[in-house]
Amino acid sequence: MLTRLVATQREIERVIVQVAAAFGCTPEQLRARSKARVFTLPRHLAMYIANAQTGASLPTLGKAFGGRHHTTVLYALERIDQLRETDPEIRKYLMAACSTAPAAVDVVRVHVPVAIDPTLMERKTIGSALQALGEYLTAATEATALLKHLVADLPPRPGPG
Repeated sequence: MLTRLVATQREIERVIVQVAAAFGCTPEQLRARSKARVFTLPRHLAMYIANAQTGASLPTLGKAFGGRHHTTVLYALERIDQLRETDPEIRKYLMAACSTAPAAVDVVRVHVPVAIDPTLMERKTIGSALQALGEYLTAATEATALLKHLVADLPPRPGPG
């Protein structure tokens, strides 16, 4: 049960990353409280796709998208259903995004919708990954230096005897 929950959360996160990259924003912006139109459509699309691919409950989806109420998620799903009927771009995007097979649990795969320049998205994705790796390495280096300093300050170990 716990394994399935973790897999669902990872799949939802994968969808958030994909949609954010496709729309030129960050996953944090999709989770943020902002009601700016530039973020609401991608957020609603991400909720819709995550629901379609994982079957997660509305409260689970709401939690993954910044702690939103389940009725907010329901509204997003209904809104995208309506737009899918009237907007050919939304329909095309959803067909492209939902036709991809889900990625393996530990792998984040970025699916490129039709209207997005893949080289730009690849640069953004690689740039974000490099920045995260740099921050991790910096933190690890600082932690290592701190540990070495703490060990050097320890009193000598008493010998046998």
